[in-house]
Amino acid sequence: GYKLYSYFGRALYNYADRYLLTATLRCDGSNKFAEGHRWGWFPSAAFAWRASQENFLKDNKVISRLNFKGSYGITANLNGVSASTTTGTFSYSTNTYEDQRVLELISLYNKDLKPEQNKSVDLGMSMDLFNRITLDVNYYNRRTEQALLDVPIPTSVGYSTLKRNIGVLENRGIELGLSAKIIDTYDCRLSIGANLAYNDNKVLDLYYADKIYTTEDALVPDYEVGKSYDMLYGPTSLGINPLTGYPVFLLPD
Repeated sequence: GYKLYSYFGRALYNYADRYLLTATLRCDGSNKFAEGHRWGWFPSAAFAWRASQENFLKDNKVISRLNFKGSYGITANLNGVSASTTTGTFSYSTNTYEDQRVLELISLYNKDLKPEQNKSVDLGMSMDLFNRITLDVNYYNRRTEQALLDVPIPTSVGYSTLKRNIGVLENRGIELGLSAKIIDTYDCRLSIGANLAYNDNKVLDLYYADKIYTTEDALVPDYEVGKSYDMLYGPTSLGINPLTGYPVFLLPD
């Protein structure tokens, strides 16, 4: 089995019910990783400003609520691998002729693996107009470092891939939300809302290679710097072979 350990401390600060600050420090550990890579410190901080509580907006008849927020934090993916990925799996086999028991490695392992680290930035704004219309705008940027990916290795080793910390990935995007109260009475409430989200993910760096293919299939996930994570390259149709009547495809390089 495996165990996860977490310890954290948190500090809160509130000034005049307008400026809010939260700071957290975590210490997380997992025995899925080898000695020397099991523990890490992960800080985070969040800030909020209730701008509508300021004197210049307190009695505003248009903007009934206006809040700004921002946060930055570092976390770790302690479940990104199985325990056998860092310690290996062994089994005993019996030699029936000499009656000997042999210890055999049945899964390849890498004791140098470290947990993936996620560094996240979040910025947001929330506003109410006339106490009826609500607008929410949020921006996020999540950067994954020491990404755990499968790297092809020589088949002479007896295995096709080995898990390594080899890359840096990024996810960023914007989320917009707009809602309005059409009817807001004691007997009846009717509101309408819409939201829009945009996300862009990209491989920023690979430490060992420009491209890493994880399968031998025609549709293969391809990790390439500057392009989306797990982008699929599929076969290109060349049309129908008039001699056989079957379609012809050009496989990706």
